[in-house]
Amino acid sequence: MTITATSALHTPLCELLDIRYPICQAGMGYVARSALAAAVSEAGGLSVLAAAHHTPGGLRAEIRRVRELTDKPFGVDILFASVRVAGQEAERFSDAVRGWADVTLEERAPVLVAGRHLLAPATR
Repeated sequence: MTITATSALHTPLCELLDIRYPICQAGMGYVARSALAAAVSEAGGLSVLAAAHHTPGGLRAEIRRVRELTDKPFGVDILFASVRVAGQEAERFSDAVRGWADVTLEERAPVLVAGRHLLAPATR
């Protein structure tokens, strides 16, 4: 398969992701919700839902809402790793990641974005 750019604003990435413009919205915590995702996708970019502030059920509802608002591709941003957590906090985080990943795969989101969660540096 050969992918070629047809203009400066239509790149091989556009072909790969089936988007109009090579613009990818970040999964910005509380902001990256279904309304923003649908708007970005409708405008021709790749939108991204942020999983981190949802329960698995809440993420599923957001994915379904995006699909109600647009038939364009979108992604789900999952924070797969966290820095400076241990013990029960790490177990809770791992359970959350598992839940987000399960929902994302079950709902067949077109794109999965893998991120890393950085906590504020420890005070010295």
